[in-house]
Amino acid sequence: MNKLFHKVFNNTLTASLFEMLVLGVAACIVVAVCFLTNPKKDMGVDSDGNPGNKDVAESFIKDELVEPEKSELEESKKTGTEESKTEESGTQEGDLTSEYSPFGQFGEKGPHYEYGVYPEKYLVETVLYETMADINHDKIQDYIKVVCYNDKVGSTDRETVELSAIGCYVMVYKGIADGICERKPMFISRNFHLSHSGNGVVCLSKYNGLDYLLFANIYEMQGDAYYDYAMVYLDEEKGILTADSDAVEFAIDSHGHSDWDKLTHREDVIPEFKKKMEPYLEDSEILMCLTMDEELHSNIICFSTQEERIPANYFFGWVWEWTH
Repeated sequence: MNKLFHKVFNNTLTASLFEMLVLGVAACIVVAVCFLTNPKKDMGVDSDGNPGNKDVAESFIKDELVEPEKSELEESKKTGTEESKTEESGTQEGDLTSEYSPFGQFGEKGPHYEYGVYPEKYLVETVLYETMADINHDKIQDYIKVVCYNDKVGSTDRETVELSAIGCYVMVYKGIADGICERKPMFISRNFHLSHSGNGVVCLSKYNGLDYLLFANIYEMQGDAYYDYAMVYLDEEKGILTADSDAVEFAIDSHGHSDWDKLTHREDVIPEFKKKMEPYLEDSEILMCLTMDEELHSNIICFSTQEERIPANYFFGWVWEWTH
């Protein structure tokens, strides 16, 4: 009887273990299939790799890197067919670029900034301002940040800008979903700093329902002045495109010109120049302004912050007054 009991028990136990093993293998197969069909579900992201939390402040950077496409300028340099007015700005044929400074570069490799190389790694990046706008007109908000680089950080953002030998940049990161953008910048401005060569203004401007970067140079030195502006936007295939631009040159100091009466003066060109710019300034905020009031012999520093957005007319109001 005992032998029969043990035999039945052993057979039952063997069968039970076999069934458990089969069920275990089946469960593993089911889990594997689920993981392969949606491997990121348990990592807080959806099947497209996007974070579940769409909050802009939390989700500016996408995990998968998407390389920005090369601009036509970069391709034309390889073939020797570059026709743009400037090699530095990456703008297309017919665009205006200040003779004192270009706008910046399309993508991360260029004369103004190289990703991971310059500014040097020992320098500290201070983010002065962050905002969102559709700079490439694809109906998806892009991420914009204004940064300053230095080896010494000031007690305030303004002091950090004043101390910076490297200067400040405006960077645009292409938006690819609500609150999600590419890791690498689509556009990097030329650097702004407090020397005359670094002076300039860049604003975020909304005009006719579209967002633009508004670049301007208000340059005065040694009896002459050069003012220009350009409303630019970005295109993945064509690079940096200009929607509108204008420039004027005039003399500002009769003592430095023996032929003063024959020259162009402020009152000859500024009223029309102002008239052209004013529509772009109505709904516009300053991202970075580093320029000089020659009359006061002092630098003007202003930029928007998360606490206070500076309207463009805050600065350009002074410019029009200088012309009186």
